Amino acid sequence: MAFLPKTFDFYSGFDAVGGKIIEASQTLLAIVHKELDWETGAAKLRELEQEADQITHSTLERLNRTFITPIDREDIHLLATRLDDVLDLIYAVGGRMRIYRPLQLPPYLLEMAGIIVDGTKELGKAIRELRDTKHREKVLHHCVEINRIENAGDEKLREGLAHLFAHEKDPIELIKLKEILETLEETTDACEHVAHVIEGIVLKHA
Repeated sequence: MAFLPKTFDFYSGFDAVGGKIIEASQTLLAIVHKELDWETGAAKLRELEQEADQITHSTLERLNRTFITPIDREDIHLLATRLDDVLDLIYAVGGRMRIYRPLQLPPYLLEMAGIIVDGTKELGKAIRELRDTKHREKVLHHCVEINRIENAGDEKLREGLAHLFAHEKDPIELIKLKEILETLEETTDACEHVAHVIEGIVLKHA
């Protein structure tokens, strides 16, 4: 009978998923700026989502088979699932765009997609720094920045909804854009949820 390894590099898995999340957010930005068509963009997001799912599945599978973990087991599980939530929501936005095919994408929606890119980049930095306890302050700084970006997303949602209800006369287009905008904002929330998990890990092991 082969002995199971006592340790496993969970941080590399988190970092890999973080990279997929950043790539997905940049793909989404390319879609809203019409640098990618609906079908091509959605297919790329689906590919990234599936690749990240495989990494997450492998991480959780190894968690069940590893004796010694670098951080608490429940924190590994929570961080893996919260990261998965972010990518799922980015994929959901792309899917809605492909299905709804809105006639136009207002500036506030484009700006929200840019906010998501900013948030995912900060998320990637926080994850990369997480493995080294000497980088505690850097990690917390990135988490604070993610919180600030989420607040900017909330403000952009309010601004966008106000503009939408004031100017969009087509009720079908209004429904489409409202749902896309709200899902974009949910994505910034999901980034903040990851930041909260990371903050908890850092403070617990300070």
